[in-house]
Amino acid sequence: MFRNQYLVVTEPIESNFQEISSTYFHGLHVYAHSYTNTSVAKHLETEILLIGYIIDPQNPQDSNEEIINHIVQQCPTEKLFFQKIQTLSGRYVLIYKNKLSFIVTGDACNLRQIYYNLSNNHTVLTSSVQMFLTYYDYAAEISQLKKDFINDPIYKQKESAWYGNKSIDDRLYKLLPNHSIDLNNKEVKRIPLYSPTQFSSEDDIIDFVSIMLKGTFASLIKRHKLIQALTSGLDSRILLAAAKEFTDEIQFYVFHHNDHPPYPPNVWVSQSLAQKLKLNHAVIKPDKIRPEFLKAYKKEHVIPRILTKTDHIQYFKDHYSDPNIINISGNASAMSKCHYGYTNKEISLDMLLFFSGHHLSKNTFVRQELAEWLKDASQYSKEYGIPVLDLFYWEQRMGNWGALQSFEKDMAIEEVCPFNNTSIHTSLLQVKPSRRASPDYKFFRRLLQNLWPETLIEPINPYNNKLQGVIKTLRGRIKRNAHLKYAMYQLSNFL
Repeated sequence: MFRNQYLVVTEPIESNFQEISSTYFHGLHVYAHSYTNTSVAKHLETEILLIGYIIDPQNPQDSNEEIINHIVQQCPTEKLFFQKIQTLSGRYVLIYKNKLSFIVTGDACNLRQIYYNLSNNHTVLTSSVQMFLTYYDYAAEISQLKKDFINDPIYKQKESAWYGNKSIDDRLYKLLPNHSIDLNNKEVKRIPLYSPTQFSSEDDIIDFVSIMLKGTFASLIKRHKLIQALTSGLDSRILLAAAKEFTDEIQFYVFHHNDHPPYPPNVWVSQSLAQKLKLNHAVIKPDKIRPEFLKAYKKEHVIPRILTKTDHIQYFKDHYSDPNIINISGNASAMSKCHYGYTNKEISLDMLLFFSGHHLSKNTFVRQELAEWLKDASQYSKEYGIPVLDLFYWEQRMGNWGALQSFEKDMAIEEVCPFNNTSIHTSLLQVKPSRRASPDYKFFRRLLQNLWPETLIEPINPYNNKLQGVIKTLRGRIKRNAHLKYAMYQLSNFL
């Protein structure tokens, strides 16, 4: 139980849970599952604790321990620390301490979740609300406002997407991406962003992103056995292209739930690509969820969500439970694809509610959370030139819904997203929105040409017929204009 999870507290806990190891770090007792790496590095007055795994794409030969040793030697100040880690990938939590600072922060999208409580007498950090409740033998405390939100049909329709910096339990908060915890002053702060370099052209950005993605694969292949989804989508195609040098060592797969033809594009495109590019490939038909798996799954969550793809987790648990196996995910790549569209106009709270899908909900939880977030995020957006809607996807969509996907798989398999790297996204966000938005995704097609042109021999997200193609293209062009899409919604209400 609690595979790949951790709990950090200021007071030691006695527990009978198996496969949990403990580490002590400057007044913090760190309890982590045996599959979860914990490493410590020290140089002079600077120390770092790593929970999880970390990758330096520019030095792919380096191990977890070598990377954090480089950080403590090269980053005696908080500013240098934040600057350095923005070029790193992985799924991790870092606790940084020097003479003046005592900081907790995570990977670019906080896919290794960080829930926290910063009471005066006690500090709690954890990746799992249920682990916190179980260790302290607590019953969940859920406010009526949250209960109303959870019981709203829209919540289930949106795959239980959460918003804000609260957790399901009233005692814990959620650390969102681009934030850190100051343990000395018991407060949460935004992280300064540093551009990795000054790019003079789109070609320079393509070269940089290519190096970073390929470096991530080079590092992973030295440490782990890799499995990787291959669908008809753009995200999986980019990751396939980035893995070009290592495809002989990767098991590619696609999940398929239909028993009879016609098969969906995800299946036939994946099969055709695998055949033409000579990939190790499997079409997987997962079994129906078994009662014993469902029982174990529910123990990991306060309120578990059961989706059609939950049977994928069961399959991973049955076939890929070896801790040396890592699943490659395309999660986080959508952060730079103008998921909500783009606009030069100011983003209002009502627009955020519309894009969250909760604009018709009578519950006020999401409205309150997004109002609080927007007040702070607007200034951050201006300071670093990140469009509010892209920042919204990064911090709210990825920090909550995206991180939940990786967390759910933890009971079965560890996961990595090669796009989970701040410097990749600060670079991609320098590309004109029109070049990285739907339906053409012109920049990303150029990136594919640079990485592995042959991956374009099969179409990306092909249409079943010409009419569907026309409709999807039209929708894509509307979607890219955030204000037009919102205005059409307002007009439909008026009429």
